[in-house]
Amino acid sequence: MSGLSNPMGWLVDWFRRDTGKGKVPVTNDSMLSIPEVFFCIQSISGDVGQMPLAPHKVYEQARDGRAARGSTADLNHTTWRLLRDEPNKVQTSDVFKELLQSHALGWGNGRAAIIRNGAGAVTELLPMMPDRTGTVMVMGVKYHVTCPTEDDPVRFRTIAQEIIEGKTIPRDWIVLNDEDVLHIMGYSRNGFIGLNLADLAKDSMGTALGGQRYSRTGMDKGFAGRLMLTAPPNAFKTEDDAKKFLTNFRERHENSKDGETVGLLREGITADVLQMSNVDAQMIEQRRFSRQDAMLWFALQHLPGDDSSVSYNSLEQKLLAHRASALNRWLTRWEMQCDAKLRTEAEKAGGQLFYKFNRATTLATDTATSAEVLSKLRMAKIITQNEARDKLDMNPVEGGDEFENPATSTAAPVPPPEEPDDSEAMAKIQSMVALEAKQVANGAKRPGNFLNWLDKHYAKWSTKLEQVAVEFGADVETVSDDCESRRLAVVEACDCKDNELVESVGKVCETWKSIEWGV
Repeated sequence: MSGLSNPMGWLVDWFRRDTGKGKVPVTNDSMLSIPEVFFCIQSISGDVGQMPLAPHKVYEQARDGRAARGSTADLNHTTWRLLRDEPNKVQTSDVFKELLQSHALGWGNGRAAIIRNGAGAVTELLPMMPDRTGTVMVMGVKYHVTCPTEDDPVRFRTIAQEIIEGKTIPRDWIVLNDEDVLHIMGYSRNGFIGLNLADLAKDSMGTALGGQRYSRTGMDKGFAGRLMLTAPPNAFKTEDDAKKFLTNFRERHENSKDGETVGLLREGITADVLQMSNVDAQMIEQRRFSRQDAMLWFALQHLPGDDSSVSYNSLEQKLLAHRASALNRWLTRWEMQCDAKLRTEAEKAGGQLFYKFNRATTLATDTATSAEVLSKLRMAKIITQNEARDKLDMNPVEGGDEFENPATSTAAPVPPPEEPDDSEAMAKIQSMVALEAKQVANGAKRPGNFLNWLDKHYAKWSTKLEQVAVEFGADVETVSDDCESRRLAVVEACDCKDNELVESVGKVCETWKSIEWGV
């Protein structure tokens, strides 16, 4: 705590980064000039910024005679608007979350002052700039000390001189208790302050910055030995003549802005173009390895244009790997901090309120895959029709809030007419259905993939039934719909164990014999 006697000097020393004499200084700002570092910070913080974060309340309700427990966003909570729309008067929620997350990634600590009204409700979240903010532990109590500029949002709060462990804090410094600061902390050695990435990665980041500077210098002045002139013996009478020739040659060609200037060499002088030196080539190659270093520092498994990264079979797999390796730990850190700092003591004791990110917003699939997944979820009665439509950004429809399996809801045959128009056609269709039941039941006993066999069988069988319907003057559409309903019923019966397949399919086929089929 001795540094607090001169807080500004303490922060200046804290954030001064230098890898040594003759090396490139590594600071939090200079690291952002490294493309791969900028991409990693922007990618992770951008994902956190665009992911919805909201307070959720636990509820219980009766469904089918049983108690169902779940949670939903608490739209009436005071922090819902702050986290959903505007945490303060100058930032939207996405900018606020992205800013704090970038501070946590680059500086090791993202902080925001929590402003409450007289009733203790949170009214505002104000970011604290990491380059002029520190965290200290005094007598077992955690404090955040900041020296805001006139433009900082947290500047509104002024305090008198405070005494911490006998050291005087100047009036322009602000001291906040940890309970009044939302603290998104990175990797920590002591558990109360995150480690600065500029400190941890100064060697690898210094190498990357040095490589960039060396490459830029080489491009500005030309890499070593671009052109070598070879003169035969006695081409120049004196050393002054040689120097004069070189001087004129350089002025003519090195300073020329015309790339098509033609040169003339005399006295048997030849020009040889030298390739890039091994040192130059290795320095440029080193920049490729700095990309992999950045991936390790930020726990990313993929960078654009990096052929050495892990490849994935689908976009969904790639996003899942990104969320598992890089995002989840940060999302959990946000949720735990919000639970600890934004809830009242009564809400903590009740255990009915918690903060949660909507992680599903980071997943993306192609249209065909999305439709297939949503269809299976509906068939399993996990989601309703309107919930599936909401996933596709479509408006709800009437009656779409019921949990039902579309396959079973249409599996029942169309009721027969009260007075069949043609008894001969009905008898023929009935006999065809009996034959169909026998074939399907026997098909379930065959070894191999029964569903593949079923698709091939009905592709031919439905056509045969339609031909019979035309021949006997039956309603082709009704016969076709009935056939599809029976097929779907068999497909649903396949949702069982392998050793139960024959019995399950047999029971479905047995019911067809007792149905009065209309035409």
